Amino acid sequence: VQKLQKKDAQLTALDAFYKEQLAQLEKRNRERYEQSKDQFHQAASETEEHVRPRNTDPVCLGLQTQILSCYKDNRDQTLKCSDLAKTYMQCINAAKKNLQVNHG
Repeated sequence: VQKLQKKDAQLTALDAFYKEQLAQLEKRNRERYEQSKDQFHQAASETEEHVRPRNTDPVCLGLQTQILSCYKDNRDQTLKCSDLAKTYMQCINAAKKNLQVNHG
């Protein structure tokens, strides 16, 4: 009977020991999670500050509309729109250069 009681006491002590270890692990994991979460949010905020929203206004919108309607009206004679297409490409290239000067 004494041996059983001693064994039971050892098992109870062992159970308490493992529960304590588990609680410590959970606490450490929770702390690491909170720390990682904070670091992630901090990094995300810093990145957001560095990334400025770009100006996304449509470029050469008037010409774009004209060229689309020209192609629609002259499906069989698209060469009629070639001057308009050249002007449109010049407008696009000028806008690209302007972007490079302002953001480059």
